[in-house]
Amino acid sequence: MRLKVLYILGSSRSGTTILDRILGELDGYFSAGELRRLWLRALQNRSCGCGRPIIECPIWSGVLDESGGGSSADPQRLEWVLEQQRRAVHLRLTPRLLRAKERSDLSGWDAFDTTLGLMQHAYQRLQALTGASVIVDSSKRPSDGALLRFMPGIDHCFVHVLRDPRAVAYSQRKPKPNPDRDHSSAIPSLSTTESTVQWLAMNAGASSLVRRHGRGRSLVVRYEDFASDPRATIAAITELVGRGDPGAPFRAARTVELGGNHTVSGNPMRFQVGAIQLREDNRWHKELPRVPRILAMSMSLPLMKRYGYPLRSRHT
Repeated sequence: MRLKVLYILGSSRSGTTILDRILGELDGYFSAGELRRLWLRALQNRSCGCGRPIIECPIWSGVLDESGGGSSADPQRLEWVLEQQRRAVHLRLTPRLLRAKERSDLSGWDAFDTTLGLMQHAYQRLQALTGASVIVDSSKRPSDGALLRFMPGIDHCFVHVLRDPRAVAYSQRKPKPNPDRDHSSAIPSLSTTESTVQWLAMNAGASSLVRRHGRGRSLVVRYEDFASDPRATIAAITELVGRGDPGAPFRAARTVELGGNHTVSGNPMRFQVGAIQLREDNRWHKELPRVPRILAMSMSLPLMKRYGYPLRSRHT
């Protein structure tokens, strides 16, 4: 069956990891997590969702060993791949990638050719190693997603996940424990300004990417709607993809059963297994102070209006 990549767009702390995990429970789907970070996580000796180090995981070691030759544990090679990625798919390069009508428009760009080849091979190796017909990639960054239309033999579609920027700012203000290392560590916090600039760049880029590929290949999902009715969201995504039973992972309207996984990177919840109850984290309505609330809203006002977010929260 022809391989399809379902690429999830959006900013951090928007529910993309749990969405990726749920989709990975569907028959024929493989939850990859943030695939663009594979080489970085291997270099950092970080853990796969299965608990093993990336370079020891039977899935990811197989992808790395076949992604252009060389040992998966060779730091020099991993550093070289990261440099190619920085030169080809940095977020600031999104407009250049979207302007190109054909691959030939980017000829002579060696870093692009290398990164494109590595990513295409990674998707194809994942299909060979797992037997999945749909690879779910929650890398989120639009510049990486822009590579997909240059990959012959791979079909693709996009899910753009949004969350109220004030909720994202609230979540980013607090460091989060990170079980992804062999020592105690935390995902660092961001200021409201940093968080909102990231939110704007990721979501504006996602909107441009969706327009470039056509609405028939994409779906916009608000985190708040997903949390309210997750089954409806999964049903809409499987209709877009054209594959999968949307009810398979659900044990109740908002309860899913998550098994083991091989996510390469993402929110720390990727290590959770068993029954997970889905509910909106709306603590920001009461707990986000007035100044950062106003700052996040004023910076992101045009996109908030475009996607139907009210200016007044429920508790103001």
